[in-house]
Amino acid sequence: AASALLGELEYDVRAATVNTFGGGTNELQRELIAQFGLGMPRPVR
Repeated sequence: AASALLGELEYDVRAATVNTFGGGTNELQRELIAQFGLGMPRPVR
């Protein structure tokens, strides 16, 4: 039972790490399309 719990904990930790990188993907794609596809200036950050 303990090994199953550790496996579930490991899965949750890995999923949480992936989710932190997933944020902002839509905004980045929009900026790239605007900049390279439409020739608009690079957004100020």
